[in-house]
Order: sequence, then structure tokens, then C-alpha cells
Amino acid sequence: MINITIEKEINAPADTIWDKISDFTIPAAPSFSVDVIENGDNKNYGVGTLRNITVRKNQFLERLADVDPSNRTLSYEILSNNAFKKYTGTIAIIPQGDSSQIKWTSNFTPRFFGTGWVIKKPVRRTLNYIIDEIDKAFSSQ
Repeated sequence: MINITIEKEINAPADTIWDKISDFTIPAAPSFSVDVIENGDNKNYGVGTLRNITVRKNQFLERLADVDPSNRTLSYEILSNNAFKKYTGTIAIIPQGDSSQIKWTSNFTPRFFGTGWVIKKPVRRTLNYIIDEIDKAFSSQ
């Protein structure tokens, strides 16, 4: 299994970022698009929600796996991508006074043995792009 963790400070309060990130039915930044396929459990913060999310020209089918609002953490799985046998991501929003730290951890198993080193760089680049877009969305508010 390959693990990638990216952390970045965002100049916005944790609750503001969390409200946007934790709603799996809307895009976290204007440059993303979200199409909800199936709503999850409304009594459990939408866990189970299936969505197609488009980032740049990449589209991913994601399922919201877990939400922990008290720790501002959510986990999701990517269900459709030919590069991964299994992919899980965890996003944590950590208060830092008037700003916040976003910590994004990805764990994945490549579909084909020995290809992890090839996949790791584009995954890291995509995660950095996503976090930068989220940062821009909150910086412009």
C-alpha cells in the first residue's frame, strides 16, 4: 500500500472550511464539479453518498465512508479508477487560530503490482492541485 500525506495552512477558520468540505454533495472549490448519484444517510452526515467529482479533466466515483464532525475528519473511497485496486482518502481540518491546516492522507494499492512508484507522483500532484484550489476558494472570500 502506498501512503501520501499533504498538509497546508489555509487562511480561513476551521469551521468555515469544514462546512464546505464535509458536504459531499457540493464541490469544495468552484473549479470542481460534483454530480450526486446517490444520497447517503442523512442521520449520519451523508455517509454512503456516491458522487462523481470532476477535477480538471479527471472524473472519480467516490463514496463517503466516514464523517467525524467533532474532529473535523472525513474519509472517502475512490471506486472507479483503473490505476487503483483500492483507494481511501482522509481529510482533516485542524484549527490554527484564525487559520486552519488541511491534512489530506491518501492510501492506495495499485491495480498492477510494481506500478506504485509510477502512480504516486500524479496522485501527489492532483492532491496538491485540489488543496491549492480549496485554498484559492477560501482566500477569495
